[in-house]
Amino acid sequence: MQNQQEKSPRASSDRLSDIAFFESIARQETRSVANRLRGTINPSEDPTAQIESLIEEVSDSIGRLGARMQIMETVLANWTAQSEVLRSAPAPAALLDSLHQTAEHWDDSPNLQALEFDDQSRPFRWSGAQRTVRFKLPVDRSRDRGIRIIVVALIKQEYLRALQLLVDGAPIEYQLQYVDGTNQLLGKVPQADTTTTTCLDIVLPATHSPHELGVSKDKRKLGIALSAIILTAETPAPRHGFGARLRQLGRRLGL
Repeated sequence: MQNQQEKSPRASSDRLSDIAFFESIARQETRSVANRLRGTINPSEDPTAQIESLIEEVSDSIGRLGARMQIMETVLANWTAQSEVLRSAPAPAALLDSLHQTAEHWDDSPNLQALEFDDQSRPFRWSGAQRTVRFKLPVDRSRDRGIRIIVVALIKQEYLRALQLLVDGAPIEYQLQYVDGTNQLLGKVPQADTTTTTCLDIVLPATHSPHELGVSKDKRKLGIALSAIILTAETPAPRHGFGARLRQLGRRLGL
């Protein structure tokens, strides 16, 4: 948006300059035509010859003016086309310092199934037949951002550790934690010199239908069921549940 705002005053100034230039040409042409017409009048010549000379000069002048009018019409048509493009161009999304998207926000994301709700009324969507599901995230990348991806289910549980997270095509590492009945992927979106939306890809080893796995009669190819994507200014620290704290205590005691 900033670039368009910077260009608009300059474009307006250029148009005003061009209009003044064409007006100047029109005035010069008017004077030139008048002088040429006066020059064709010679009192010493036969009136018939003078009329023919005048008609010839007028025809020539009309042809010159017609050619210039075509040039001006072409320029004006280009201006109109450029203005329509600028008006129809979508404004870039505002980049946010933090972001919390739930499955209800992903109506336009490709390779996602219809919205569903789990037994705790959390919204989620299954990814579809393609191994990759992509999200466009309007987040400010002027500094590192923490990312938390809330996973409701996977078509195969072992894919939880085998999947890949890509940020603008580059892989990032992630940690796993289990909180409130969901698996969560924690990672860091690195700082980048960009003013566009960030592309997040979640890539699975494969997709399967519950039917081919013998789980249900559902023949849809599915991959991962996602509930939310959260980006914050700080890298999220793992929240250890009671079982994790017991394991940590056991390690400290040598058990």
